[in-house]
Amino acid sequence: MNNKIKLIGIAALAIISFVAISFFSGEQESNAHRDSPGERSLEMQNSRGPIKPSADNVSDSYRNQVHELEAYLDEHPADTVHIIRLARLYQNGHQPEKAAPLFKSYLGKNPTDSQTWLDLASCYGKSGNWEGAMNATQQLLKLEPDNASAMYNLGAIYANQGNNAEALKWWNKVLETGEDQHLIDITKQSVEKLKNS
Repeated sequence: MNNKIKLIGIAALAIISFVAISFFSGEQESNAHRDSPGERSLEMQNSRGPIKPSADNVSDSYRNQVHELEAYLDEHPADTVHIIRLARLYQNGHQPEKAAPLFKSYLGKNPTDSQTWLDLASCYGKSGNWEGAMNATQQLLKLEPDNASAMYNLGAIYANQGNNAEALKWWNKVLETGEDQHLIDITKQSVEKLKNS
């Protein structure tokens, strides 16, 4: 059980990092597609300048895996193992608009999977759909009221919407948990950034 909690915590940090990067980037986009969270901080350099991670610059191996999973799910649409695999491939391939419906489908059959709620919130956030991100995060908090990752994410969502008082309220709850030092450090940075903005 302890290892499962640690594993969930580690995976949740990836989601938290997305929200933190999004918050720190200072970008507030509409529901238009974003290639990736915190585009400026994730840019890679090449001889022609920065390359932003996007669905257009993924490997052939990735495309083949996606194609195989899509074909499999056409034949076996209820296979949750392959649904979640394809959702995570889409998410990692910077295609949140394709990943989100699959995460929702998976959660329809596995509604207590906290990592998938965080993944769904991340997809919505990457797309600038803060309402969807908030709803997914609040669903997780109904299941796990003490989930510090969800508390942090909710604070970041409020910050991205300009509701600084609510952001601080949720981030202070994270600081009160004292559970995960890395999460606490990210939260302290976010609070400081918000106070200085």
